[in-house]
Amino acid sequence: MKKGTSSKKLKVEIHDTTGKKIIGYIENHVFKKNVCKSKHFFTNYSAWAIQEEAIPILRKHNVKLIEIYDKESGTTYRTSLDTFLSYSFVKNWGYGRQLFLPLKFWEVIGPGFEQMRLFA
Repeated sequence: MKKGTSSKKLKVEIHDTTGKKIIGYIENHVFKKNVCKSKHFFTNYSAWAIQEEAIPILRKHNVKLIEIYDKESGTTYRTSLDTFLSYSFVKNWGYGRQLFLPLKFWEVIGPGFEQMRLFA
């Protein structure tokens, strides 16, 4: 974990088969990850994933929410860390263990969507 440019923004760094990698940042108890859905959304599972190695970092910094922002559409996907841990499943596609959470457990916010809770 490294401090970012803001005193309240912390970079989340993990290690995978390609070396060290910054996967997002924590700001105000929210883990934020900016991605392109076309490259990072797992259509086979209709799920977003986070590297398992990041979970202890999120817990250490008292993260409450996870937000994944799709840079292509401007859509944000949000869920609580508790929901993520309760309903995710583990897979390893050769880049380390990842936790996958199906789309039905995410709140979707963005163009073409009113704030919509997909899981009650």
